[in-house]
Amino acid sequence: TFAHDSFSGADRWIEELEWLQDTYPRPPGMEARGHLIFSAGQLIFWIQPDHPSLPGWMAKMETIYRFVPNKFLVVMSSVQLSIYYGQMGETSKVLSISKRIEKLSASVDDNLLLKALLLMTRYANDWMTARFELSYEYIDDSQRRIKEAGVKIFSGLMLAHALYHSACQHDLPRMKMLLDMYGESVCSDSLLDKGHYQLHLSYYEILCGNFERAIQHGNIAVDLVDQANAPLPVWVSHGMLAYAYIESSQFRLAEKHLDQVQRVADTIRTHAASWVYHMIRSYLEFRRDNNPLMLTHLDKCFRLGREKDMKASAIWPPVMISTLCGIALEHDIEPDYARRIIGIYRYAPQDSLCVGERWPWPVRIYTLGRFGLLLNNQSIDTDSRPFEVLKALLAFGGRDVHIDRIMDALWPDAEGDQARASFKTTLHRLRKALGDRDVLVLKNHRLSLNEHYVWVDTWAMTRLFERVEHSIAKGQARQNDSLATRLMQHYRGCFLANETAGWAISQREGLHLRFVRHTAALARSIEDEDCQAAIRCHQRLLEIDPLAEEGYQGLIRCYQAQGRHANAWASYEKYADILASTSGALPSRATTELIESRA
Repeated sequence: TFAHDSFSGADRWIEELEWLQDTYPRPPGMEARGHLIFSAGQLIFWIQPDHPSLPGWMAKMETIYRFVPNKFLVVMSSVQLSIYYGQMGETSKVLSISKRIEKLSASVDDNLLLKALLLMTRYANDWMTARFELSYEYIDDSQRRIKEAGVKIFSGLMLAHALYHSACQHDLPRMKMLLDMYGESVCSDSLLDKGHYQLHLSYYEILCGNFERAIQHGNIAVDLVDQANAPLPVWVSHGMLAYAYIESSQFRLAEKHLDQVQRVADTIRTHAASWVYHMIRSYLEFRRDNNPLMLTHLDKCFRLGREKDMKASAIWPPVMISTLCGIALEHDIEPDYARRIIGIYRYAPQDSLCVGERWPWPVRIYTLGRFGLLLNNQSIDTDSRPFEVLKALLAFGGRDVHIDRIMDALWPDAEGDQARASFKTTLHRLRKALGDRDVLVLKNHRLSLNEHYVWVDTWAMTRLFERVEHSIAKGQARQNDSLATRLMQHYRGCFLANETAGWAISQREGLHLRFVRHTAALARSIEDEDCQAAIRCHQRLLEIDPLAEEGYQGLIRCYQAQGRHANAWASYEKYADILASTSGALPSRATTELIESRA
């Protein structure tokens, strides 16, 4: 077997090592030096990864791995170097070791223990580099043959890598199978084995959405690995528990465990620990609605991930990763890196809590201010009859629209069979224009755009309206100012501005009214906290809609609150003049009473 029990009290061996080096500065023979280098490097890595001599020992281990003929030392060094470089974020070196392992495998067929270790290292490197090239069939068949020969396959470390490999691919049935099949074999007296097992039970429950059970297993894991005095499992266990607390909305407890991750990360100075700390901390601040701090940690996380080409971690819940990728894209934080992660793991929009216009949608549709469509990020010509079907579909909401409504809108004078035939032909042409994907779903005579493939600007506006209502209810003045800016950025003009048909006008007027009301409500919600910011918000609203009475009322209130009565009267008079020149109407009674209330 290949396992570690506990490193508690092992610090004294580092003192022994220093004595040994002073007493025997040059051990006799290459093989003796090889054993010393491997043992010393592994010991220091696991118990004092911040020790200043560790990089030197690992450099010497590279020499063993490349030049010493002893296969046992070569294989063991490959295992240790893979873990070390994975922690340091040296992805290119992990890939280099993986290539060498492929060549080594055939030469150790007569030693099943070494073969098992090489297999473990291959699938460990496979998930750490996010290549996922090894099939489960290959892994399981190799393990079966080794196990049948009498070699114990799964220590805690081996089980950990098998589970990480499955977890990164979100393969819950396989995780359950591994935990059930090999759980008893690792629940021994080994603190680390038991700690790893409890950690992965916690991870499995997290991915299943059972956060209370995840917390129970996570607390057991933390207690066990803390006793084992191994810094690397310590930060992973505290990080896993912090994430479970975040999803349970227990933010203070999450922060407590994240502080432990930061303490270890600052001590051992490994890129993987720092990367994951900033990742989880960014997600915590996202859940707390603390946007500035969220973006600070996200920028550090994604910049480090891009620089070190890190694409997988021991803590990799799809909800957190896809959400952070979505946020990064919207804020232009390492966008190429974010898109790469989304592509590797095939995250769908429904996986993420933040999906915006910059997500790598196959289809993006613009209806506000102009009508346009991007197919795989390329603009296509929409000046043809099939896209009239798309416009009508969007005018009726884009989801679950009965085809009779579309036919009535586009072929009002046609007989039933003729209209149906025209619709069928035009829909076929539209599908072809959109690339024959499942972009359009027709079921029970109802047509919908597939939300898994399509982004629509009006849908994005509707989601923003919902966020506005939630934010106003919570009284978050700082966030409301930011939301007002986002609303006005997204509202690029009237819905299908050049379309004169009645079916487009209804949606156009409804969206515009909701936009004005939500923007004005946001501005009003920040008047007491920041009157000047509210003034800017009302002014921007009036730039978009010079007839928005709510904007003039807001300016009058703010100017009066500041004692700027001349500005208040000027705003009122400007509104009165615009009304007189456009419709001949007068300001409403509410607006007039407002200006006269402090005259």
